[in-house]
Amino acid sequence: MKPEEIHLYDLQRILLGEVPGSFLLEAALRILFLFVLLIVSIRVMGRRMASTLTRNELAALTSLAAAIGVSVLDPSRGLLPALIIAVVVIAFQRSMAYGVFKSKKLERVFMDHNNVLIADGCLNHSEVRKAGLSQERLFAQLRSEGIDNLGKVQRMYFEPSGRFTILQAPRPTPGLPIIPEWDNGYIEEKQLVRDHFACCNCGLVVQAGRMPTTECRRCGQNEWREAVQ
Repeated sequence: MKPEEIHLYDLQRILLGEVPGSFLLEAALRILFLFVLLIVSIRVMGRRMASTLTRNELAALTSLAAAIGVSVLDPSRGLLPALIIAVVVIAFQRSMAYGVFKSKKLERVFMDHNNVLIADGCLNHSEVRKAGLSQERLFAQLRSEGIDNLGKVQRMYFEPSGRFTILQAPRPTPGLPIIPEWDNGYIEEKQLVRDHFACCNCGLVVQAGRMPTTECRRCGQNEWREAVQ
């Protein structure tokens, strides 16, 4: 469209663009067809598509959305290409799901693996860095599960789907408190464990008669606080 053809008072162009008003009915029929196509496609690809998506499932859903979006608004595009693309995406996604189920190696390539972020009350910083997470992000997740110190955590996994799985310790041990430092009132209510101190960086707990002044043997940091039960 040429610049001189653009006018602010041209309501037909603003509301309808360059298509006739009759295209509104056609657009409604197109979106109805494509909506049904999308629902059927998701149904065929399995129940996982209605839950938390993996990378492959997210890519399949995005591909379907991209194929459908063009056909809704462009009167020069037919519906058959969108149908063909949907069939190809479904076939590829189902084949990949079958291959991942049969092959552990293929599963690792396409699905990735989970990261052990916390093991026996201590942060695994190398895995945390690989996952691109921060310490406060992990602590916030733990607090949302009702956990207030690392001694209550036996394992924390970061799943390929992006979700966290937390296994609480059957017998909690003294651990690093994960309550924000500014919440002094709540921290004072916690039961401090005498002669037990936790590394503020990794959560390692050591037993000593006074606050340690040496570096943590696990992470090399030198910042400690009293452990809580």
